[in-house]
Amino acid sequence: FSLEFNSQLSLYKLGSVGASAGKFVIDNSRSVSDDIQIWGVAAMRTNFSFLEQYGLYLSAEGKLQLNLTSEVKTETLTFKGLDGGADKKETFVLTPKLFAIEMVGSARVRPPGEKLDVLSLEGGFYLSFSPSRFELFATASISFGAGENSVNFGEATGLLIIQTGLVDDQ
Repeated sequence: FSLEFNSQLSLYKLGSVGASAGKFVIDNSRSVSDDIQIWGVAAMRTNFSFLEQYGLYLSAEGKLQLNLTSEVKTETLTFKGLDGGADKKETFVLTPKLFAIEMVGSARVRPPGEKLDVLSLEGGFYLSFSPSRFELFATASISFGAGENSVNFGEATGLLIIQTGLVDDQ
C-alpha cells in the first residue's frame, strides 16, 4: 500500500504560495523481512516572493520523516509549481529506524528599495529519535533596526543529544 500526494498551496486572491508533497509506504509482503515495512516522508515549502516588493520577506519549511525498517529508504518528492510555476524535485534519504520532524522559518521587514532589514525573526526546530539516540535542536533570534543601528533583542540556540546505549539493528 502506498499513499502519495503533491499539491500547490494557494491563498484566495493571492494564488500559489508554496507546495506540499509526501509519500508513505506500508509493505506487508514480508519479502524483505518478517515484519511489516513502513516508511515515508512529507514536506512543505513556501514561496512568498511576491511579497518582497512590499518589503516583506517570508519563508517556511517543514518536513516529517519516518522509517520503521532496518534498511535505508530513498524517496523523491515533486513540489508542484514551487519555483516560479515550475515543479521542483527533492530526494530524501531515510535512515533505518528513524522518526524526525523539522521546521524552519523566517520573517524579515525591509523598506522597499533598501538593502537592510528593520525587523528580523528567524527560527528552527529539529526533533529525531531512534533506538540508539534522541536529538533535539532549536534556534531562534529577533532583531530590530538596520546596520549599525540594529539591536538584537534575543537569541537562543540549544542542542540536546541523548545516547541510549542501544544499538540500531541494521
